[in-house]
Order: sequence, then structure tokens, then C-alpha cells
Amino acid sequence: MTIFPFKIPQLGEGLVGARVVTLFKSAGDAIGRDEPLLEIETDKAVMSLESPVEGVVERWLVSVEDDAEIGSVVCQIRIPAKNAPSETFAPDAPAETSSNSHTNGNGNGQINGSESADANNGHGNASTSATEAGTIRNGQVSPRLRARARAEGVSPSELEKWSREENGRLSDETLQAHIRRQNEEVASGEPFLERALSPRQARLAAHLERAWQGVVPAILEIEVSWEAIEGEVEVRRTGLARPTPLHIIAWAVVRAMRDHPRFCSTWKGGGLLREWKHVNIGFAVALDDDELAVASVSRAETLEFENFSVATRASIASVRGGEKPHGEAQFVISDLSRAGIVSAIPLVVPPATATLFVGTPFDAPQKTAEGGLRWEKRARLVLSCDHRLINGAGAAKFLRDLQGLLAQKPVA
Repeated sequence: MTIFPFKIPQLGEGLVGARVVTLFKSAGDAIGRDEPLLEIETDKAVMSLESPVEGVVERWLVSVEDDAEIGSVVCQIRIPAKNAPSETFAPDAPAETSSNSHTNGNGNGQINGSESADANNGHGNASTSATEAGTIRNGQVSPRLRARARAEGVSPSELEKWSREENGRLSDETLQAHIRRQNEEVASGEPFLERALSPRQARLAAHLERAWQGVVPAILEIEVSWEAIEGEVEVRRTGLARPTPLHIIAWAVVRAMRDHPRFCSTWKGGGLLREWKHVNIGFAVALDDDELAVASVSRAETLEFENFSVATRASIASVRGGEKPHGEAQFVISDLSRAGIVSAIPLVVPPATATLFVGTPFDAPQKTAEGGLRWEKRARLVLSCDHRLINGAGAAKFLRDLQGLLAQKPVA
């Protein structure tokens, strides 16, 4: 077996880097030739990069939201030696990350003679060097800094001006210094305090801004019996599984998604959608200082409930412990059942296709079989989905199926 180093290809003249948006595979996953490996964002577009080889993902050298330079190795793919292209290395050898490597756009690091001539005449030069993450080079601002500047309300012309003033070395710190000086110049004289958002919150703000500009939401609401959910919590409690109502609801969502493949899809633009074979479900996690992250469980439909409950608890705990989230979710659950909020309208943030809000339980009168009334603990579930992929009838059918699953007796 040998290791193939997957590099960020040259994607256009003047581009020096890209921001990692989605990792479609995890370490240990099989990858086919021409199968999407990761999604990146440049100053011009969001695009998927496909693997030029078939093999198994050995390890990632980047995480979601990282900046990667053109020509840098971002992933190592283990492949059979007989299928190895020219640019591979033995598993025990260090990865080739030469500062003079070139790519031709297919991610394999190879370049033919004519392309080499173009690369050396100043057109399409893909030469890379180790630079500080989040800086600009040759007057080109990195995608991450551009996103940060947009979130702060900085115009593109102002950003380019600051870049020139910093001699092409604009960083997070110098960007914030320019913003502070600009705000001081326009302040009316009233005292105020400005603070930079944390990197996590700045990334979230950029995601929300893109979601607001792109997603067309469809919003539906149902009520479910909280007493039935609490009853299932007790029935499913085992030595390993310590389920909560969130686990029960999430498990029902996973089962419903298997019968509604549009909820396992992502919008690709241009009238295209991508349907994923597996269910990846996410959980909005509240952190200190009112920050937010998303924990996820991949391939959830392949797990039995007990393992799913354990994986959900572990994923949420790891994100609360400061670990970076791994993987992307097609469906996110925002659980405010203990926050005193009965109803809310959740946002859909791509690449997710839907978000489900779980409200705080409340007492409501319900008809009995004898025609009388009794008080029952109930909760509202509010679904927001991407209307570009899912229409109202499909979303309503999904919610009715979810409601039915939550009312059933436990099924493994």
C-alpha cells in the first residue's frame, strides 16, 4: 500500500487559497475515483473537489473552516501500490509538501510541459510557501478574511485598501485594528466599547449571512405527546444507553429520513441536488458566552438505538469540551425543551437541508376515548427546510411520519 497526497489544485489566476467548507469523508472511509472528497470556498465560488484515485482516506491534514493554500496537501489517501500514480509515498515516509509543488487542477500534483511553461511565465503560477493562516499574499485576501470582513460590514474596496497599506500582509489582528480605527473616526462622541467576535462566532455569523441570502425556508409545526417520549426514555434505558428526550426525537428523525431521501440531500445550485447514501444528523450545542456549535453523528441509520444514544452523548460532550466538530449534518436539531421556549422559528444553515426546533413541554387539554378531556404534557416541533429541495407537501408528510414514530411503542 502507498499514500497518495491530495492537494488543493490551481483553481484560477490570482487565487492563493481556499476555505474548507465540508469534508465529505472521514478517516477510514472508502473513496472512489471521481467521488467528491471535500468542498471548498474561494473568493469566486463554492465547489466540490473529487478524488483522482480510489482508496481509503488515511487522514485529513485540515479541518472544516481551515484555510488551505493552493498546492498544499490536505488529505492522504491509502491506495494499492499497483494503482499508484507517480506522486505517492510510502506510509512511513513524510508527506511531500514542498514549497515549490505545482498542481494542474485535478488535485494530483502533476503538471505537463505546456502547463509548466505557463506556470513559469507568471500566468497561473501555483507556487506555494508557508504563510501564516488567515493572511493575504500578493494583494489577494484569503477567503476566511473576506468572510470575516463581510460580517463586520467592511466593503471590498476598503478591504483592498487596507491590504495595500499592510503591504499584502493583512491578518486577523490588523484587520480588527483597521475596523477599530474606522469606527473611532465615525463615532459621534458617545462612549462605547467594541470587541471582536470570537473566531467561532465570526464563522457562524458568516454562515448565517450566506444562509439568509441563499436558503428559501419552508416552515411547518406539529405537536407531539411529551408523555409518550418520556415513557420511551424509561423503556430504552439500559446499561450503556442513558437516553434523553432529545435522543428519542433524534432517533425518530433518523428513521423518518430513511423514507424521505430529500432530507438527506444538499443543494448544489444550477438545478442540481446531491442525495447522500447515509444519514448524518447534527445537534446545536450551546457553549459559554452564548456561542454555538454543531455536534454530529455520521451514518446514524447504521446504528442500533443503544449505540446511537451513546454516540450522540459522546459527540455533544466532545464539542462542549472544546473539540472541533467533525463531519457535516444534513439535518440539525435545536433542543430548547429546557429553556422555557415553547415555539420558535429555526434557521437552515447550509450544507444542512433542515433544522428542527424542539420546544419546552406544556400542559394542554386532550380528548379521551370516552369523549371527555384530560390534561397532557405536549411539545411543539417546528421544522424549517430548504424550499428549493423540499416542498410543503413533502415536509408535511415528513412531520406526520415523525409524529407517528414518536407515538409508537419503542422499536429498535
